[in-house]
Amino acid sequence: MLHLNTIDPALHQVLLDLSKLPELANFSLVGGTSLSLQLGHRKSDDLDFFTDRSFDIVELKNALLQYNSQIEFLNETRQGVSFSLPLPGTPTETRKLDIYNWAVKFIRPFKTEGPVRLASLEDIAAFKLDATCHRKEKKDYVDIAVLLDQFSFDQMMGFYREKFPMNDGRVVLSQILDLVGLDNSVEPVMAIDLTTSEALKKVEVKVKDYSARLVQTKDQLEEARLKKVAELLEKRNAGKQNKKGRSL
Repeated sequence: MLHLNTIDPALHQVLLDLSKLPELANFSLVGGTSLSLQLGHRKSDDLDFFTDRSFDIVELKNALLQYNSQIEFLNETRQGVSFSLPLPGTPTETRKLDIYNWAVKFIRPFKTEGPVRLASLEDIAAFKLDATCHRKEKKDYVDIAVLLDQFSFDQMMGFYREKFPMNDGRVVLSQILDLVGLDNSVEPVMAIDLTTSEALKKVEVKVKDYSARLVQTKDQLEEARLKKVAELLEKRNAGKQNKKGRSL
């Protein structure tokens, strides 16, 4: 069941309409709106569609213009397009939409609700951790906080490594608690009893606990390594002593 209280009814209609387009059959809704529809924690007002398959961008643009000729394309690359779209019934109000293939594989199947395809919570968790390395938005920390009710931080880091195997997970640990610039971001409109401050504290506690256990594990591995080296040296010295005794 979708938490439709988190999205404007007109934007929900756009979501339904676009999800039915054959050109978007391999795309799923990602980001905060997908997460909000699944968990119902905050309001969200944009639509991000991602795929990990190739597509014809010309056919996509033509299909979008057939759906609504008032679409204004804001950015176009080989990976996809960003555009603004007038909301049905309120043409003076527009919303920004992104449709892209970032060449990053989805690690879990998408969830289907009617015609709408939603990225898995595992994929969204990986995307959200990656987002903290590139921008400072309060909404990302709120999203991570509610995801921590679904998964442990260890699991979320596992999803990140699975989705972005080429990335160094230590970058996430160094960036996620760097909050410089966060105060300049928009305050999320919450649909549950959770403040941004509470979300930040929750994330901080989980990240620091995870980091501390990483250090402890590293120390234990180093201790085991040194113990093994000492045992090998002891055996080698004992062998030398035995050989010396036989020669006498």
